[in-house]
Amino acid sequence: MLIHEDFFMRTFMSGLVFIGVLAAALSWVAAFSGIAIPDLGIPHPLEQNGAPALAARFEPTSPAIVSEMLKMAAVTSNDVVFDLGSGDGRIVIAAARSAGARGIGVDLDGELIRQSRTAAERENVSGLVQFLQEDLFQTDFSKATVVMLYLSPEANLRLRPRLLRELKPGTRIVSHSHSMGDWKPDNEARVENHMLYSWLVPAHVAGSWSLEITDKYMDSGTSLRFKQAFQNIEAGLRSGNREIAVAGAGLQGGSIQFTVEQELGSLAAGARFTGEVDGDRMTGKFRSASHSGTWTAKRTR
Repeated sequence: MLIHEDFFMRTFMSGLVFIGVLAAALSWVAAFSGIAIPDLGIPHPLEQNGAPALAARFEPTSPAIVSEMLKMAAVTSNDVVFDLGSGDGRIVIAAARSAGARGIGVDLDGELIRQSRTAAERENVSGLVQFLQEDLFQTDFSKATVVMLYLSPEANLRLRPRLLRELKPGTRIVSHSHSMGDWKPDNEARVENHMLYSWLVPAHVAGSWSLEITDKYMDSGTSLRFKQAFQNIEAGLRSGNREIAVAGAGLQGGSIQFTVEQELGSLAAGARFTGEVDGDRMTGKFRSASHSGTWTAKRTR
Protein backbone atom coordinates (compact mmCIF):
# COMPACT_ATOMS: atom_id res chain seq x y z
CA MET A 1 0.00 0.00 0.00
CA LEU A 2 1.35 3.40 -0.99
CA ILE A 3 3.10 5.60 1.53
CA HIS A 4 6.37 6.81 -0.05
CA GLU A 5 7.32 7.00 -3.73
CA ASP A 6 10.33 8.55 -5.39
CA PHE A 7 9.99 11.57 -7.69
CA PHE A 8 9.99 9.50 -10.87
CA MET A 9 7.16 7.27 -9.72
CA ARG A 10 5.05 10.23 -8.60
CA THR A 11 5.59 11.94 -11.95
CA PHE A 12 4.84 8.75 -13.87
CA MET A 13 1.63 8.06 -11.94
CA SER A 14 0.50 11.68 -12.31
CA GLY A 15 0.85 11.36 -16.06
CA LEU A 16 -1.16 8.13 -16.09
CA VAL A 17 -3.85 9.67 -13.94
CA PHE A 18 -4.10 12.66 -16.32
CA ILE A 19 -4.49 10.30 -19.27
CA GLY A 20 -7.16 8.32 -17.42
CA VAL A 21 -9.06 11.47 -16.50
CA LEU A 22 -8.87 12.67 -20.13
CA ALA A 23 -10.28 9.37 -21.35
CA ALA A 24 -13.09 9.50 -18.78
CA ALA A 25 -13.92 13.09 -19.76
CA LEU A 26 -14.14 12.13 -23.44
CA SER A 27 -16.46 9.25 -22.53
CA TRP A 28 -18.67 11.63 -20.57
CA VAL A 29 -18.88 14.01 -23.52
CA ALA A 30 -19.80 11.14 -25.80
CA ALA A 31 -22.49 9.89 -23.45
CA PHE A 32 -24.22 13.23 -22.91
CA SER A 33 -23.69 15.05 -26.20
CA GLY A 34 -24.18 12.29 -28.74
CA ILE A 35 -20.82 13.13 -30.31
CA ALA A 36 -19.02 10.07 -31.62
CA ILE A 37 -15.53 9.85 -30.13
CA PRO A 38 -13.18 7.12 -31.37
CA ASP A 39 -11.72 4.52 -29.02
CA LEU A 40 -8.28 5.89 -28.24
CA GLY A 41 -7.12 2.64 -26.70
CA ILE A 42 -5.99 4.41 -23.52
CA PRO A 43 -5.77 2.00 -20.58
CA HIS A 44 -6.96 2.99 -17.14
CA PRO A 45 -3.99 4.16 -15.04
CA LEU A 46 -4.55 1.19 -12.72
CA GLU A 47 -4.35 -1.32 -15.57
CA GLN A 48 -1.31 -2.66 -17.37
CA ASN A 49 -1.49 -4.10 -20.88
CA GLY A 50 -5.24 -4.62 -20.52
CA ALA A 51 -4.84 -6.62 -17.30
CA PRO A 52 -5.62 -5.42 -13.77
CA ALA A 53 -2.65 -4.00 -11.89
CA LEU A 54 -2.17 -3.76 -8.16
CA ALA A 55 -4.08 -0.72 -6.91
CA ALA A 56 -1.33 -0.10 -4.36
CA ARG A 57 1.85 -1.70 -3.10
CA PHE A 58 1.43 -3.71 0.09
CA GLU A 59 2.45 -1.82 3.21
CA PRO A 60 1.54 -3.52 6.52
CA THR A 61 -0.89 -1.59 8.72
CA SER A 62 0.20 -1.26 12.34
CA PRO A 63 -1.88 -2.87 15.10
CA ALA A 64 -2.78 0.56 16.50
CA ILE A 65 -4.13 1.73 13.15
CA VAL A 66 -6.04 -1.53 12.60
CA SER A 67 -7.64 -1.08 16.02
CA GLU A 68 -8.65 2.52 15.30
CA MET A 69 -10.10 1.61 11.89
CA LEU A 70 -12.28 -1.05 13.49
CA LYS A 71 -13.30 1.45 16.17
CA MET A 72 -14.21 4.12 13.60
CA ALA A 73 -16.38 1.58 11.76
CA ALA A 74 -17.96 0.41 15.04
CA VAL A 75 -17.58 -3.21 13.88
CA THR A 76 -19.81 -5.79 15.59
CA SER A 77 -20.62 -9.45 15.15
CA ASN A 78 -23.48 -8.45 12.83
CA ASP A 79 -21.13 -6.95 10.25
CA VAL A 80 -19.70 -8.18 6.97
CA VAL A 81 -16.32 -6.47 6.59
CA PHE A 82 -14.75 -6.20 3.14
CA ASP A 83 -11.10 -5.18 2.92
CA LEU A 84 -10.36 -4.15 -0.67
CA GLY A 85 -6.64 -4.60 -1.11
CA SER A 86 -6.38 -6.78 1.99
CA GLY A 87 -2.65 -7.51 1.90
CA ASP A 88 -1.82 -10.10 4.57
CA GLY A 89 -5.43 -10.10 5.82
CA ARG A 90 -4.79 -8.55 9.20
CA ILE A 91 -7.82 -6.21 9.18
CA VAL A 92 -10.51 -8.81 8.49
CA ILE A 93 -8.77 -11.27 10.81
CA ALA A 94 -8.77 -8.63 13.57
CA ALA A 95 -12.46 -7.87 12.91
CA ALA A 96 -13.29 -11.57 13.25
CA ARG A 97 -11.11 -12.11 16.31
CA SER A 98 -12.12 -9.00 18.27
CA ALA A 99 -15.78 -8.60 17.26
CA GLY A 100 -16.86 -11.90 15.74
CA ALA A 101 -17.54 -10.19 12.41
CA ARG A 102 -17.50 -12.02 9.12
CA GLY A 103 -14.85 -10.77 6.73
CA ILE A 104 -13.79 -10.96 3.11
CA GLY A 105 -10.34 -9.85 1.97
CA VAL A 106 -9.65 -9.14 -1.69
CA ASP A 107 -6.19 -8.90 -3.22
CA LEU A 108 -4.50 -9.68 -6.53
CA ASP A 109 -1.32 -10.99 -4.93
CA GLY A 110 -1.57 -14.76 -4.68
CA GLU A 111 1.21 -15.04 -2.11
CA LEU A 112 -0.52 -12.53 0.20
CA ILE A 113 -3.77 -14.45 -0.18
CA ARG A 114 -1.95 -17.63 0.85
CA GLN A 115 -0.42 -15.87 3.87
CA SER A 116 -3.85 -14.50 4.83
CA ARG A 117 -5.48 -17.91 4.80
CA THR A 118 -2.63 -19.35 6.89
CA ALA A 119 -2.95 -16.50 9.40
CA ALA A 120 -6.72 -17.00 9.65
CA GLU A 121 -6.21 -20.67 10.49
CA ARG A 122 -3.56 -19.76 13.07
CA GLU A 123 -5.97 -17.27 14.72
CA ASN A 124 -8.86 -19.78 14.62
CA VAL A 125 -11.11 -17.51 12.55
CA SER A 126 -11.00 -19.33 9.21
CA GLY A 127 -14.71 -20.09 9.65
CA LEU A 128 -15.51 -16.38 9.69
CA VAL A 129 -13.25 -15.03 6.95
CA GLN A 130 -12.37 -15.77 3.38
CA PHE A 131 -9.80 -14.36 0.99
CA LEU A 132 -10.32 -13.86 -2.72
CA GLN A 133 -7.56 -13.46 -5.27
CA GLU A 134 -9.24 -11.12 -7.72
CA ASP A 135 -9.37 -7.59 -9.07
CA LEU A 136 -10.91 -5.41 -6.36
CA PHE A 137 -12.42 -3.15 -9.04
CA GLN A 138 -14.47 -6.11 -10.28
CA THR A 139 -15.37 -7.53 -6.86
CA ASP A 140 -19.04 -7.71 -5.85
CA PHE A 141 -18.99 -5.97 -2.46
CA SER A 142 -22.71 -5.11 -2.37
CA LYS A 143 -23.29 -7.26 0.74
CA ALA A 144 -20.71 -5.35 2.79
CA THR A 145 -21.77 -3.41 5.87
CA VAL A 146 -18.20 -2.16 6.36
CA VAL A 147 -15.56 -1.48 3.70
CA MET A 148 -11.89 -0.97 4.60
CA LEU A 149 -9.43 0.69 2.21
CA TYR A 150 -5.69 1.30 2.17
CA LEU A 151 -5.09 1.96 -1.50
CA SER A 152 -4.15 5.22 -3.26
CA PRO A 153 -5.94 8.50 -4.04
CA GLU A 154 -6.49 7.34 -7.64
CA ALA A 155 -7.88 3.97 -6.59
CA ASN A 156 -10.25 5.56 -4.06
CA LEU A 157 -11.65 7.91 -6.68
CA ARG A 158 -12.07 5.09 -9.15
CA LEU A 159 -13.98 3.04 -6.55
CA ARG A 160 -16.10 5.94 -5.30
CA PRO A 161 -18.95 5.74 -7.87
CA ARG A 162 -19.43 2.03 -7.18
CA LEU A 163 -19.28 2.50 -3.41
CA LEU A 164 -22.03 5.12 -3.61
CA ARG A 165 -24.14 3.17 -6.10
CA GLU A 166 -23.83 -0.42 -4.87
CA LEU A 167 -23.53 -0.20 -1.08
CA LYS A 168 -26.61 0.11 1.08
CA PRO A 169 -27.21 3.47 2.79
CA GLY A 170 -25.52 3.47 6.18
CA THR A 171 -22.64 1.22 5.12
CA ARG A 172 -19.45 2.39 6.83
CA ILE A 173 -16.28 3.06 4.86
CA VAL A 174 -12.89 3.64 6.48
CA SER A 175 -9.83 4.63 4.46
CA HIS A 176 -6.25 4.68 5.68
CA SER A 177 -4.28 7.75 4.48
CA HIS A 178 -6.42 8.64 1.46
CA SER A 179 -9.63 10.64 1.15
CA MET A 180 -12.40 10.56 -1.49
CA GLY A 181 -11.89 13.89 -3.23
CA ASP A 182 -14.87 16.21 -2.78
CA TRP A 183 -16.81 13.55 -0.84
CA LYS A 184 -15.84 14.91 2.55
CA PRO A 185 -15.44 12.39 5.40
CA ASP A 186 -17.89 12.24 8.27
CA ASN A 187 -15.04 11.64 10.72
CA GLU A 188 -11.26 11.81 10.80
CA ALA A 189 -8.59 10.52 13.14
CA ARG A 190 -4.80 10.63 13.30
CA VAL A 191 -2.87 7.60 14.54
CA GLU A 192 0.91 7.30 14.43
CA ASN A 193 0.95 10.35 12.14
CA HIS A 194 -1.35 8.60 9.64
CA MET A 195 -4.74 10.09 8.74
CA LEU A 196 -7.82 7.88 8.83
CA TYR A 197 -11.12 8.89 7.21
CA SER A 198 -14.62 7.45 7.58
CA TRP A 199 -17.92 7.89 5.76
CA LEU A 200 -21.49 6.65 5.96
CA VAL A 201 -22.87 5.84 2.51
CA PRO A 202 -25.76 8.29 2.03
CA ALA A 203 -29.14 7.35 0.60
CA HIS A 204 -29.97 8.87 -2.79
CA VAL A 205 -32.67 11.47 -2.17
CA ALA A 206 -32.09 14.09 -4.88
CA GLY A 207 -35.26 14.92 -6.82
CA SER A 208 -38.96 15.36 -6.11
CA TRP A 209 -41.10 13.44 -3.63
CA SER A 210 -44.84 13.40 -2.98
CA LEU A 211 -45.46 14.02 0.75
CA GLU A 212 -48.38 12.60 2.69
CA ILE A 213 -49.00 13.14 6.41
CA THR A 214 -51.73 12.19 8.88
CA ASP A 215 -53.48 15.57 8.67
CA LYS A 216 -56.98 16.02 7.21
CA TYR A 217 -56.25 19.70 6.61
CA MET A 218 -53.22 18.98 4.45
CA ASP A 219 -53.41 20.28 0.89
CA SER A 220 -53.22 17.58 -1.76
CA GLY A 221 -50.25 17.76 -4.09
CA THR A 222 -47.73 18.63 -1.37
CA SER A 223 -44.24 17.90 -2.63
CA LEU A 224 -40.73 17.78 -1.23
CA ARG A 225 -37.66 18.63 -3.29
CA PHE A 226 -34.08 17.76 -2.40
CA LYS A 227 -30.77 18.89 -3.78
CA GLN A 228 -27.92 16.59 -2.82
CA ALA A 229 -24.13 16.53 -2.80
CA PHE A 230 -23.17 13.26 -1.12
CA GLN A 231 -24.39 13.49 2.52
CA ASN A 232 -25.21 17.21 2.25
CA ILE A 233 -28.80 18.06 1.30
CA GLU A 234 -31.03 21.10 0.87
CA ALA A 235 -34.81 20.76 1.03
CA GLY A 236 -37.78 22.69 -0.33
CA LEU A 237 -41.51 22.13 0.08
CA ARG A 238 -44.52 23.21 -1.95
CA SER A 239 -48.12 22.81 -0.76
CA GLY A 240 -50.79 23.88 -3.24
CA ASN A 241 -49.62 27.28 -4.49
CA ARG A 242 -47.43 27.97 -1.45
CA GLU A 243 -43.66 27.66 -1.22
CA ILE A 244 -42.87 26.75 2.37
CA ALA A 245 -39.50 27.29 3.98
CA VAL A 246 -37.60 24.19 5.10
CA ALA A 247 -34.48 24.28 7.27
CA GLY A 248 -32.16 21.94 9.13
CA ALA A 249 -32.17 19.25 6.44
CA GLY A 250 -29.75 16.45 7.24
CA LEU A 251 -28.92 13.01 5.91
CA GLN A 252 -26.95 10.36 7.79
CA GLY A 253 -26.84 7.10 5.88
CA GLY A 254 -30.52 6.30 5.35
CA SER A 255 -31.80 8.58 8.13
CA ILE A 256 -33.25 11.93 7.08
CA GLN A 257 -34.53 14.96 8.98
CA PHE A 258 -35.79 18.45 8.22
CA THR A 259 -37.86 21.23 9.81
CA VAL A 260 -40.87 22.91 8.17
CA GLU A 261 -40.55 26.51 9.32
CA GLN A 262 -44.06 27.70 8.39
CA GLU A 263 -47.54 26.38 9.08
CA LEU A 264 -48.45 23.35 7.00
CA GLY A 265 -52.09 22.29 7.09
CA SER A 266 -52.90 22.16 10.79
CA LEU A 267 -49.23 21.77 11.75
CA ALA A 268 -47.77 24.69 13.63
CA ALA A 269 -44.61 26.30 12.30
CA GLY A 270 -41.45 24.48 13.28
CA ALA A 271 -42.67 20.91 12.73
CA ARG A 272 -39.72 18.53 12.88
CA PHE A 273 -39.71 15.57 10.50
CA THR A 274 -37.51 12.49 10.97
CA GLY A 275 -37.55 9.32 8.92
CA GLU A 276 -35.80 6.58 6.98
CA VAL A 277 -35.16 6.31 3.26
CA ASP A 278 -35.79 2.97 1.56
CA GLY A 279 -35.18 3.29 -2.16
CA ASP A 280 -38.00 5.38 -3.62
CA ARG A 281 -39.93 5.63 -0.36
CA MET A 282 -39.52 7.50 2.92
CA THR A 283 -41.38 6.86 6.15
CA GLY A 284 -41.17 8.62 9.48
CA LYS A 285 -42.67 10.73 12.23
CA PHE A 286 -43.27 14.42 12.73
CA ARG A 287 -43.78 16.54 15.83
CA SER A 288 -45.00 20.12 16.09
CA ALA A 289 -46.34 22.37 18.83
CA SER A 290 -49.87 21.47 17.73
CA HIS A 291 -49.61 17.69 17.38
CA SER A 292 -47.57 14.76 16.09
CA GLY A 293 -48.07 11.93 13.65
CA THR A 294 -46.56 9.93 10.81
CA TRP A 295 -45.56 10.81 7.28
CA THR A 296 -44.57 9.08 4.05
CA ALA A 297 -43.06 10.28 0.82
CA LYS A 298 -42.75 8.63 -2.60
CA ARG A 299 -40.25 9.62 -5.26
CA THR A 300 -41.89 11.17 -8.30
CA ARG A 301 -38.73 11.99 -10.27
